[in-house]
Amino acid sequence: MKPLGTLVYHKDGVQSLAFTRRAPATPATIGDEATDSDSDDEMIEAEKAARARWLVSGGKDSRVAIWELMDFSKKA
Repeated sequence: MKPLGTLVYHKDGVQSLAFTRRAPATPATIGDEATDSDSDDEMIEAEKAARARWLVSGGKDSRVAIWELMDFSKKA
């Protein structure tokens, strides 16, 4: 097997790892109206897809790092 990458940020080694996952879509509640401030805080689909490819690592050196993983999906 070929390694996909290394976590060289941590000096003493990695103690824990966590992969992000996409949150399921929530249906809109009847009567909810979007305001200008609400629309500014929402992420577009491209941002959600990018954040779904994050890996968070915590090391024995008390450091936390967020890594963006490659997108392996085939594009037409």
